[in-house]
Amino acid sequence: MKAIFFSTVFTFLATTRAFAPSRKVVPSIIRCGPLHMGLLSRFRKKKEIKVDPIKIGSVLPEIDVQTLSDGEIVAVPIREALGDGTAILVGMPGAFTTVCTKMHLPGYIENANKLFDLGVDKIAAITTNDKFVNRAWAKEVGLEDLDEASKITILSDGDGELVKELGMVEDMGFGVGVRSKRFALIVQDGVVSRLETDEGMEECENTTAENMVEILTPPKVEEENVFALNGTGAIFLAVAALALLGLFSHGDGGSTAQSIAPTIKKEAADFAMLQNYR
Repeated sequence: MKAIFFSTVFTFLATTRAFAPSRKVVPSIIRCGPLHMGLLSRFRKKKEIKVDPIKIGSVLPEIDVQTLSDGEIVAVPIREALGDGTAILVGMPGAFTTVCTKMHLPGYIENANKLFDLGVDKIAAITTNDKFVNRAWAKEVGLEDLDEASKITILSDGDGELVKELGMVEDMGFGVGVRSKRFALIVQDGVVSRLETDEGMEECENTTAENMVEILTPPKVEEENVFALNGTGAIFLAVAALALLGLFSHGDGGSTAQSIAPTIKKEAADFAMLQNYR
């Protein structure tokens, strides 16, 4: 009887998991809830990336980028991609992103001829997207349909090596990560002469084509005239000259002043006319 009793008790305890280690039961609604799935990570702070931006007067690094050439994607050093003379290298956070596609790149397309007239030989936009994305982006914005004179080169820095070396990288936040900073470099024969930057993905002011046009436009030189006279001033000067001649004529009854008066009046009239046409 005792054996049957203990066997029954043991079987009961085993089936009810009486000796199983205790475990806290977490409802599935909590385990699979938004917090568990990483909702809070979407509001994470941007990571601070400590890099030194390239300095004015520095030579561009010898790093390859990918570009489209006659429909083929080839790798070339950044200096070769920009060529000799004056070039503008524009960094953008990403192809197909809102500000880059609707504002930043279109601004350079619209102002390309103005920049070329100001002495720019090459305009290139670079992103950290891969070559295939950038090729589709170039087609989307219509670059393949533009005339050669106003065409802008799209460059790919898929590994981000160039923008890192330039010190032009920024964490754009959750879902985007580390990308090219929004920047604009003016390069003279491979040497940086000007650097403009904007923060984040939404800000676009300092690096716009319009700002590049303003920067490259020579300042207006104001004419320095000792006598900036209009027609009235010229006549006044002639009258004053006649008065002085009459004052200092020695006993000739002002005949000297009278004899040269027509000449002075003619010169004053000619001077006034020139002033009006300036």
